Amino acid sequence: MSDDRRVFPRLQLDCPCFVTLRRDAGDLPCMLGNISSGGVMLQLPPFCATDGLPFGEVVSLVEVPKALAGALEGAQGRVAWCSGVQAGICFDDVLPFNVDDILDMLDEVC
Repeated sequence: MSDDRRVFPRLQLDCPCFVTLRRDAGDLPCMLGNISSGGVMLQLPPFCATDGLPFGEVVSLVEVPKALAGALEGAQGRVAWCSGVQAGICFDDVLPFNVDDILDMLDEVC
């Protein structure tokens, strides 16, 4: 049996897609690594490698590229994991989009 706990299929991004992670401690510029209906994996700025993000911290995505704004702008969630300069954000509410929908949105960006 697989140890993969992922519930939603993920779309690995093959082009730079930048967002801002809004948090109480201040906004962070990030790059999307992958997207699913349940969350995102983010590449954090290099200065985050030391302290990372606290598990469970409440965050939201803002300044999302226009093509994805309808799906991700203002999406709220919590830090599910953080390792070095990568972090997983689990959305509070599942997005009403699947991987194919997100791929269609990205066609004009990538």
